[in-house]
Amino acid sequence: MAGFEEIRRQTASEQVEYEIKKYILENNLRPGDPLPTETEMAEMLGTSRTTVREALRVLQFLGVVKTKQRMGPVVADTNLDVLEDYFVFSLQFGDPSLQEFAEARRIIETAILSLVVERATAEDFQLMKSIVEAGEKGPVKARFQIQNDCEFHNALIAGTKNRALAVFNEVLQKFFETMWKGFDPEETIRESDRVNEEHGLILAALEKGDVAGAKKVLIKHLHAYEDRSHDLR
Repeated sequence: MAGFEEIRRQTASEQVEYEIKKYILENNLRPGDPLPTETEMAEMLGTSRTTVREALRVLQFLGVVKTKQRMGPVVADTNLDVLEDYFVFSLQFGDPSLQEFAEARRIIETAILSLVVERATAEDFQLMKSIVEAGEKGPVKARFQIQNDCEFHNALIAGTKNRALAVFNEVLQKFFETMWKGFDPEETIRESDRVNEEHGLILAALEKGDVAGAKKVLIKHLHAYEDRSHDLR
């Protein structure tokens, strides 16, 4: 028999945060558009300016709003850097294991291959090709090879033309970049030929529309990372 879930009480500032975000969405505000002043928001919401100010500080940290001199709060430009750093930090000290995140990455990337075949442009495939060539001809240095690998997988996601996937991938990829710093540099260099060869095979299969072939290579490719990440913790 299912039990009850604990009811979470929101603080006044959390309620104000929610109302400000709802106001932005419902009024279709864009970056740079002004919000009501602290005084106006306090009157509209029936709360104190101190509570509104506390909510705005949190939303500034999250990159939702910013304060302009003589204008007050305005909608901020999208900036995921702060959120990425916070998310990566949370993951490193959270419950999910490296293996679980590696598994999640494999599930996502193998699932998007059909979208890449369907939507990727000639420019997308050319970008992937240039990344593969750079990996083959680039310096035999662990840092370069890790970055090159990240660029190839980012290009795969970009080929889906799905912005939600791209945003999620940015955060996930930053986590893996942090993780890969723990790899043995010498092993990364030894593995670079295999990694670059598999990138080339994935690309060749996708260009031919062979989703099954690309998936087979990609699964093998990502399993190697899962094996290596298993040794980190």
